[in-house]
Amino acid sequence: MPTYEFHDNKIETPEDCLMVKLDGDKLGTIASFYKKIQKKLKLPEYFGQNLDALEESMNDLAWINDTLVFINIKNGSKIGIDDDPDFNIRLKTLFQDVIDDENASVGIIICWRP
Repeated sequence: MPTYEFHDNKIETPEDCLMVKLDGDKLGTIASFYKKIQKKLKLPEYFGQNLDALEESMNDLAWINDTLVFINIKNGSKIGIDDDPDFNIRLKTLFQDVIDDENASVGIIICWRP
């Protein structure tokens, strides 16, 4: 059974995983966040660049060859802040929902540090 975890503190990087590092200091616009996550998660070209599309994609990461995806986010409270001061709150909620759903095709660990 895949692993599903959400952490608010820094944790050890698991071995043998797809590592996705995101730094909110460098992702002040929503567009920059979607561009980065699309590239790091190898999302398809047709990815809709909105929260609904991201949630749908994260629940079906069948194209990922690894059995575990580790998303390590620092300065998460700054993601999208230039466009929408509440975007990071909705994004964190989405990540928690993905973890709680436990239907993703691969294990997911998310470390969110504000």
